[in-house]
Amino acid sequence: MSWKFINSTPVVEIAIENTLLGKTHPANARGVMAVLDTGYTGFVFVPMKLFNLLHFNELKLRKAEARLADGNFVELTRALGSVRFPAVNLKLDGAIETSEGATEILVGMEGIRRLVVELDCCGKQLNIQECP
Repeated sequence: MSWKFINSTPVVEIAIENTLLGKTHPANARGVMAVLDTGYTGFVFVPMKLFNLLHFNELKLRKAEARLADGNFVELTRALGSVRFPAVNLKLDGAIETSEGATEILVGMEGIRRLVVELDCCGKQLNIQECP
């Protein structure tokens, strides 16, 4: 199954779920495009507005501190949620994280832990399959 590039950025189609409260984004069967960020070791990172829209702020929250690529630190708020990858019919559970000022949805290395990802930057191809 092939995902795609937008400009030079690999993006993946996902749906984010608050399974405890029955909230999903997007609400339809299709997913939303998220940046595949191999420098992010976490599961999934979302803007604060989306975090609240899915009512993750109503769950038991944990705080953490993360070091950014530029050496600065940022405080993260996290709650347990799920991510569905429609292209391979895979659903994973993990920490959905956010912070003030976040503007993009990111899928990190923990988010693709059960996927084989082939990234071809020359041909702008991003192929995935579930681990055997």
